[in-house]
Amino acid sequence: MAIKENTQKVIDSQQLLPVNSEATLASNFPYKDRSITTRLGYKIEVKDDSGAWLQKIIWTDDNGSATLIKTGMFFTGQADIDQITSALLHHLLTRYLGGTIQNYAKGVELFTSEVIQGKGIEESLNSAVTHINNDSNLTAIKRLVEWFIAYELSGLSYDFAEEILKLSTGGDQNTYSSLFTLDAELGPFTREENGILKKALDDPYIHLEDRVILALCMTFGLRPIQISLLKQSDFIERADMGISYLNVPRVKQGQPTRRTQFTKRVLKPETATLIKDLISTHQNVYADLNLSDPPLIMRRTELFSRKEQHPYKKTFDNRFFNNNNNYIENFDHSNPYQYIYDLNLDKSDFGHSIDSSQVLYRLRCIEDHLPKSPRTGMAFNLTPYRFRYTVGTTAVIEGMTEPEVADLLDHSNIGSVKHYFRYTHEMFEILEEATNKRVEQQHFVAAWTREGDQEANIYGKDIVETRHFTAIGKCQKDSVCMLEPAVACYQCDKFCPSKDVNAHKNALINLEDKVEILKGTSTGSVIHQLDEAVAGCEAAIAYSEGKAVNFINAGGNIKMTSSLGESNE
Repeated sequence: MAIKENTQKVIDSQQLLPVNSEATLASNFPYKDRSITTRLGYKIEVKDDSGAWLQKIIWTDDNGSATLIKTGMFFTGQADIDQITSALLHHLLTRYLGGTIQNYAKGVELFTSEVIQGKGIEESLNSAVTHINNDSNLTAIKRLVEWFIAYELSGLSYDFAEEILKLSTGGDQNTYSSLFTLDAELGPFTREENGILKKALDDPYIHLEDRVILALCMTFGLRPIQISLLKQSDFIERADMGISYLNVPRVKQGQPTRRTQFTKRVLKPETATLIKDLISTHQNVYADLNLSDPPLIMRRTELFSRKEQHPYKKTFDNRFFNNNNNYIENFDHSNPYQYIYDLNLDKSDFGHSIDSSQVLYRLRCIEDHLPKSPRTGMAFNLTPYRFRYTVGTTAVIEGMTEPEVADLLDHSNIGSVKHYFRYTHEMFEILEEATNKRVEQQHFVAAWTREGDQEANIYGKDIVETRHFTAIGKCQKDSVCMLEPAVACYQCDKFCPSKDVNAHKNALINLEDKVEILKGTSTGSVIHQLDEAVAGCEAAIAYSEGKAVNFINAGGNIKMTSSLGESNE
């Protein structure tokens, strides 16, 4: 069978190691055979001196975290099955990340727990399938069946195995795929909320590390794992070019190890200054660690809590508090598994990185320093992925394409960013439907569709502002235009303004009202577009009054001609 041939290629390259049910037959198991090297390059101990699997295996990662793998979930006490699951466990430990191995263990346990109760192979598999909780459970069971077929396990027919392997996953939905753009609790931050968060970057009473995390989330929408993997050496300052940038490690690109692919992200001067200050502080505070390539965000932060030196809120993990919620001053804040990192000399520095799961905790600490959200009236709900939603949604509104948004958010394909386009468009449809029901809009449509009164003039149709319905100019287009007058017209090269000062002033009042309304609700560039329209309207007023006009948003000194909307705009 094809299944057997494909799986056999993997198994042929492995040496079967003693399993728990056979451990009594071995003694003084050599140390070199008691450890393995993971895909990230860590040498970890997996067996005891008798050759039996350790009950718990500590699988360390480059983000300063460790995953505990419970090996008992793979074994049944039946030698023929345990021989296969032992080989599978060895395969997983050397080729997969800790979280994935843990997911496989949960799926395999659905089968092994049934065998322990005395059920047969096929009956146990059938029961396991009926008790799956998520897609990863089914993936693990199907992988286990492939190994059973390759080893020709007695009690499992090919026909039954084929039925198991034909099963498809239920399609777990990513939580962000169901996110609605206008969600006030979990959706993107508004313009006003972003303004408050930007002010927090300058608050000296917020921990410097936390402010750097906030800046990276706001600017690039980094994942927690990317923040955890950052090193001080990733910060590059190019004085000759006048810029600073960050080499951000890429993740989810299919690479076998961490920190092998990077993207350059240019930093704002304010963010670059924060990072430089943090690196300088770390070099003093953590000098005793003698790190060769220290992380940008450190795990150990107790020295920062000395109020006489650093008036910052303590930002420790929850486990640093006892049952009475009192801070344990003499607690060892270093990584409890640092000894494993130190055994792998080239990995020692990774043990001092902040655990990616603690990035959320650091953001929670910032919430105490912020006022209530003007949108909800409640405390800010700061999470790394809300910032990703904000960056992605803003990029869509600014006109970025799917590949550009995917690159911005470090996705390997455009399929992961389609929800940003879908829900952003839905938001615009809601706004459009709401405005189309207004009386002023209906008057505008009537004014827009009437015939022009100067057929010999290329500017044939009057444009009517929607406040007092006065003509602000004429349009060159012969076809129907879907853009709203007094907003898009002042930026359009088909528009020629009139010399009616009052009409333009009426349009300006209307534009300024729109700006005030959208200030608290817009998350994208719509405010910027309105600002450009306001600038164009002000220029039209000055032009109507006979004054020389500069193009405000272009930043140049070009004088406006009688055709305001010509190509020189």
